[in-house]
Amino acid sequence: MLGLGALAISGAAVAGPYAGGSFALSERGGYSDVENARGKKLSVGYRFDDFPLMLELNRFDAGDAGIDDSGGAELSYSGWSGLVGWWSRAAGSDSGFWLAGGFYNGDTEVTDPSGRVGPAGARYKQSASGAMLSAGGAWMFTENVGLQLSLDSLVGVEDFSEDENITVVSLGLVFELPTRKREASPSSAPIYIPPYLRNSGLATAGAIEQQPPASASGVPRPPDSVPMGVAGATRVVAEPARLLRQPRFDAEADSRVPVGASVVLRQRQSDAAGDAWWLVEYGGASGWLSETLLH
Repeated sequence: MLGLGALAISGAAVAGPYAGGSFALSERGGYSDVENARGKKLSVGYRFDDFPLMLELNRFDAGDAGIDDSGGAELSYSGWSGLVGWWSRAAGSDSGFWLAGGFYNGDTEVTDPSGRVGPAGARYKQSASGAMLSAGGAWMFTENVGLQLSLDSLVGVEDFSEDENITVVSLGLVFELPTRKREASPSSAPIYIPPYLRNSGLATAGAIEQQPPASASGVPRPPDSVPMGVAGATRVVAEPARLLRQPRFDAEADSRVPVGASVVLRQRQSDAAGDAWWLVEYGGASGWLSETLLH
């Protein structure tokens, strides 16, 4: 018996890889004389934000299952498995659940310490491979760490007898890893607000006013740049992102915002490096997004 889905790791603002480990309880329900066994599993994989797809690779050990009235004989299985499945993430959260299918490949082993079958202490090994199914969920209690529960079934595992299924329930920690390091964007030039806009309500919060350069005729030139939005307007998010608690790249994040989502602009502010930020609202939550993510 063996378990599959163990731990998960996903990027903070984009999709990414995950890895982890879990404890597993395995069962061969087709055999009344084979006991349940405790094993372990290691997993690595990738879960996507833009579409509900997950990929996973597992290394597992189903544990040693005792065989009744056999003089201490034990049945075990260990190997690899690969999964492709449907991954559904809860709105505004890293938590979610999955349904997946794939394959397994490994070895079944029987130990015979009393010599019921052959020489005392002999070990018999048989290759085993086939299809498998997996279902489970991950509950993230921080941005990068969570708990994952999975139910997996290895179909028709070769075992020197009737080749029964192995069913496993596994529980372990999930660790999500970011896929890229955020870098501060180049500082932008201060925004000039012409006089006819200063009291019109169209000036954006946090804009830095400067005197316009004078032309030869003494008439101010039009500004080279204008605000990208006004408070109360909506903008579209260009890539998956998170609502940050403070207007800086290393701030803690709360809700997740998918690509293509419309957000409502509330306040504009620049950080110490000159990067522009917007306080936005989305799905009942509010937080800061870099202006570079808004179109």
